Amino acid sequence: MPLLKDIYGDLQFSKTALQFDDKADSFTYANVKAEIFSENDFPNVLDMALDIEEKTLFPPNNNQLKNFRPSGLSGFQHKPYQDSNYNKTQTRTDFINPFFKALGWDVHNEEGLAEAYRHVVHEDALKIGRATKMNRDFLPDYSFRVGGVRKFFVEAKKPSINLKTDREPAYQLRRYGWNAKLSLSILTNFAEFAVYDCRVKPQKDDAPSVARVFYNGEKN
Repeated sequence: MPLLKDIYGDLQFSKTALQFDDKADSFTYANVKAEIFSENDFPNVLDMALDIEEKTLFPPNNNQLKNFRPSGLSGFQHKPYQDSNYNKTQTRTDFINPFFKALGWDVHNEEGLAEAYRHVVHEDALKIGRATKMNRDFLPDYSFRVGGVRKFFVEAKKPSINLKTDREPAYQLRRYGWNAKLSLSILTNFAEFAVYDCRVKPQKDDAPSVARVFYNGEKN
């Protein structure tokens, strides 16, 4: 299988890198993810590293103890994040928005640009066939643009959804990218990060690995 860079060149997802400035700082998914998680890989939960036994963190009868897995696991293996009640909106707010902001994208339009020139459009209306779909089922969570031109979509899911094995999220994203005639788009729940070649026509029964050119994640 060819490497991602062999297909798309020196692909970077930071807004700075898209300006093709050789002096621009280089960003990677891994190091920005680590920065958001902080040194402990356990965001906003504990002030100490989890390299000690759980019983030393909480009294034996503390109800919080049942919400933790053994030490040494990363933040997204922390049960509250994996719980189905932790939803997509929370995932976007807590992790995905800060991630792309750290890469240099104006996620919240802090520059106050007109709609046509925003760097990031949330729930971008997508034309499928002859109709422009405004139903939420047809709105990509993020549309990333340069000079008003779409470059890639990002579809977010909550961490309890397994992006490596579930068919529906991959089909949904690929359908967006195919209809918008984009070369690639991204599927993420922040614990997992998958890039799809959207030039391959999606089929409802495709395995989630079809057209997936990059995957980084913790799910089995």
